[in-house]
Amino acid sequence: MLRSLLLLSLLVAGSSALRSFVDPVVFASSYFDIPSQPQYKWNVSWYPNMPIDHFAYTDSRTFKLRYLINLDNYKPGGPIFFYTGNEGPIDGFANNTGLVWDLSLKFKAAVVFAEHRFYGETLPFGNNSYTNVSNLGYLSSEQALADYAVLIGYLKSTVIPNAANAPVIAFGGSYGGMLAAWFRIKYPHVVVGYDCYLFSLRLVPS
Repeated sequence: MLRSLLLLSLLVAGSSALRSFVDPVVFASSYFDIPSQPQYKWNVSWYPNMPIDHFAYTDSRTFKLRYLINLDNYKPGGPIFFYTGNEGPIDGFANNTGLVWDLSLKFKAAVVFAEHRFYGETLPFGNNSYTNVSNLGYLSSEQALADYAVLIGYLKSTVIPNAANAPVIAFGGSYGGMLAAWFRIKYPHVVVGYDCYLFSLRLVPS
């Protein structure tokens, strides 16, 4: 009996730990802390009218998507280095992706870090974003990539000067690296190249 109770307690504890690990709210808030003293500089901006659903003609709802931008090294004719944000507040990724910042100086690039929907401060339904399956149905890589494509069009036409024809290079790591690769595949007219690291793709023969 004692052995059975001990085993049961371990299973319950393990189950609780697993739920805490995979819960996106707990994961994002505990693992990707916003740096108190960032080592890089950026301006925080918002795209105000991002569609909740990019693929439904009858859904006109929108939300605000947060992004970080730095134009200190940018020169007209230079590229846009675009980080495809992944599962956490975008500040943490911006502060720990030195490659993007180093290359921006060499290539005179604009730097943009876009926050993934449902993470950080980019919550399409505010405090209700995680309350039901209906809302969480809009948390997907397909919707996130469409967000990034819309954001890039807006940046080129409105925010970054003389950038209408600027080439865009996507960057990302882990899940963000997969997003960067998929971004180039699904939106080749938006992204001309990508750099990704610490990710894996399983190729399944058709």
